[in-house]
Amino acid sequence: MKTGKLSYSSGWAAMLGYKLEELGPITRRTRSHLIHPQDLERSNQLLDEYLHRKSKIYQCEVRMRHKDGHWVWILDRGQVMAWDEKGTPAVMFGTHTDISQQVLAKEQLSTRERRFRALIENSDDAFAILDLKGKPTYVSASISRVLGYSEQEAMELNLFEITHPDDRDQVAVHFKNSLQQPGIPVPGHTGRILHKDGTWRWLSANITCMLHDPVINGIIDNFKDVTEEVIAEQKLVQSERRFKKLVLEGADLISIVDDRGNYLYLSPNFQSYLDIEVEELLGQNAFSFIHPDDVTWLSDEFSAIAVQKQLKSSPYRFRSKDHEWRWLQSVATNLTDDPDIGGIVINSVDITKTIEVQSQLKLANERFELILRAGSESIYDYNPISREIFLSEGFRENLGLEIKSDFENFDTIYESLHPLDRERAVSEFMEAMEDASRQVWEREYRLRKGNGEYAYIRDRSIRLRDPNGRTVRVVGAMRDMTREFISQKLDEFEKQLIERSLMENVDEQEIYTDFLLQLESIIPNMRASVLRIIDGKLSNFASPSLELGVISAIEGLPVGVGQGSCGTAAFLKQPILVQDVLTDPYWEDYRELAKHYGIGACWSFPIFNNQGQVAATIANYFHEKKTTQGIELLVLERAHRILGIVMAKFDYLEKIRKDNERYEIVNKSTKDAIFDWDVQRDIFTWGDSFRRSFGHDFSQRKFELQNWEELTHPADRGEKDAPWAQFLSDPGQDKWENQFRLLKSDGTYAFVEEHAYMVRDAEGLPIRMVGVLRDRTERYTIELLKDTQEKISNHFKSEEPLEEIVKNLLSELTDIGDFQVGEIWLTAQENTQLALGATKGIWNDSGLYSKEEESLIPLIERKGLPARLWIVRR
Repeated sequence: MKTGKLSYSSGWAAMLGYKLEELGPITRRTRSHLIHPQDLERSNQLLDEYLHRKSKIYQCEVRMRHKDGHWVWILDRGQVMAWDEKGTPAVMFGTHTDISQQVLAKEQLSTRERRFRALIENSDDAFAILDLKGKPTYVSASISRVLGYSEQEAMELNLFEITHPDDRDQVAVHFKNSLQQPGIPVPGHTGRILHKDGTWRWLSANITCMLHDPVINGIIDNFKDVTEEVIAEQKLVQSERRFKKLVLEGADLISIVDDRGNYLYLSPNFQSYLDIEVEELLGQNAFSFIHPDDVTWLSDEFSAIAVQKQLKSSPYRFRSKDHEWRWLQSVATNLTDDPDIGGIVINSVDITKTIEVQSQLKLANERFELILRAGSESIYDYNPISREIFLSEGFRENLGLEIKSDFENFDTIYESLHPLDRERAVSEFMEAMEDASRQVWEREYRLRKGNGEYAYIRDRSIRLRDPNGRTVRVVGAMRDMTREFISQKLDEFEKQLIERSLMENVDEQEIYTDFLLQLESIIPNMRASVLRIIDGKLSNFASPSLELGVISAIEGLPVGVGQGSCGTAAFLKQPILVQDVLTDPYWEDYRELAKHYGIGACWSFPIFNNQGQVAATIANYFHEKKTTQGIELLVLERAHRILGIVMAKFDYLEKIRKDNERYEIVNKSTKDAIFDWDVQRDIFTWGDSFRRSFGHDFSQRKFELQNWEELTHPADRGEKDAPWAQFLSDPGQDKWENQFRLLKSDGTYAFVEEHAYMVRDAEGLPIRMVGVLRDRTERYTIELLKDTQEKISNHFKSEEPLEEIVKNLLSELTDIGDFQVGEIWLTAQENTQLALGATKGIWNDSGLYSKEEESLIPLIERKGLPARLWIVRR
């Protein structure tokens, strides 16, 4: 081991086909060269483990190359014979034994075992060895394919427990028979065994009792799955029974004729269907019972059976016993070469009722087609099971849709639904089909027409259901209600516009913007704009969807021909409907603008004020070229008219607002008291000048005609009652004037002049009166004083006695001043006494006065009111 010297015997060399000298000096390299590469590593590993004392002996089976090239199996064993003082192996002795025959035999045995196991495991049959109680002691792996159980699961089963209850007795008998015949297979039993998945499988089993064999010591059960064969056999038996019933009781009339049409056989049901005895027909020629009008063409059809295996006839008439004609249709099969048949088999069906129904259906269809052509609706007939849908010509004529096959029409309708309506419409349609309580379904949605435009559709359909409530047919009608829908929507929009315009403090621009957005919602791909005409130029007022670049380009353009649609419409005072802005001369200067902002067409309508002048325009911009043939033109014509009405209303309100402003200014700046009388409600509205002039504040109180009378001086009341009544009743009078004294808040009376104008309705009845009260007190007082002075002066120019002059003067002064009592006192020459010069009524002792006149009575100084006043003055 220390020198690495190896010594081999000549027998070892001969075992490999060599002579020892042929190999020369043998080294470790020689050994490595001779051993099979796949075995060398294993050999070295085991040798290393042994030399390190990890194993008691070295032993390894290796292949060594023979001189002629084949491999020889060698059992290589060795043992260290001496170890040095360090425990290192010094000398090792070993043997090589040729074990090729043993290895070959072992491989052959392993191969046979693998083949046997493969046959068992891959066979359609399964094997089991059972004890006397039916418990397995062995099962083949193939049992999993037959019954689904693994080998371990099958070992826990019992044959009798997994056998169908109806088959257990037969299995027990079969089992017992095998015990009575040891070593002899007992075949032929078929029974149902429980599969792992819970189903019953038909198994065919051969049982062999091998209890006498100590190696097997059990009963061999060789079984396979014959479920398909059993079921097929059962179906065949059932089919045979069914065939017999069909022949005897079925609807088909079965007969066999020769090549000339003579009856060779007839099924018994001929008598029940045609009331003809079978014996009467046997040997007769079938064509003698066929309607004369059908014999010729049916003979031509029948003659083709000579060259083709089978043919189907057209419907023909066959005579029954009572000489009534029944409609039949037949299928002929040429089986003359079949020895069991030896003729032509005729299967006939009585289709008399079918023909009658078809005739009625044909008539109904003709009527239906006439209705479809006469009606304006698009009719469809949908089969929810096959998803086929029939579309009437109305879909092509009314909606411009291409009608395809019934299978393709479903996709045509589905894809034509508006994307925003599709999911909901389809969902509701399907829900209605599932709801057995609903027979009629109706909905409105948008559908794309053949020209790409969307129509508003009202879809109404009726569901036909089978006895189980399942929908088997849907018949419906689609009606294009675009005009109705848009008209209805436009009515709603116009109503909202008018209602909002009547609200207080409403923003005119805001309601126009909302109205234009509503118009855009019912006219796809349209942008609307309202422009005001200010000082002969265009000015944007409401353009909710128009690009800012377009608005900026329009702003401030003078009206005139060639100034686009709006400028031209305002100038010519007529609608300008430009269908293609890129070719129309009115847009020659603005075509680049149109290209940049995607304007294909522009329709503009002038809006007139009450004076017949163009106050604004409404423009409608379309992305593509647009002809004036659609409903859009009607919509926009209505829109521009209603906008004109609302705009005139706002202009009128603006005028009223300005008039009110002027009224307020006048009311604040004038001393005249302005009033507005609602005649029917009897309510006066006063301006602030009424308070400033007369001191009365009726801003928080109601002022009626009765209040007017209460403020009138008592002496003036009733003076103008007759003229006033005449004025109110005369439809031809509208101006009223009056003069009277009005009570002021301080208790004094003002002299006023009244000037008013009456507004009457169509029948001449007064409804409103507007007027002013002018305070003429100052002017009237000056005139009164002037007149009084002149009268006093005239009294003293009289030559009457002083007493009479004073008396007359006092009477006139009390009348002018409307005094109840009056006195004139004269002083004595000494200026120490007062003397009553004249009186109209006198004071009594109680401080009251009397109207009785008395003669002059001298008064003592300091006595009485006049004396006191005289003293104070002196």
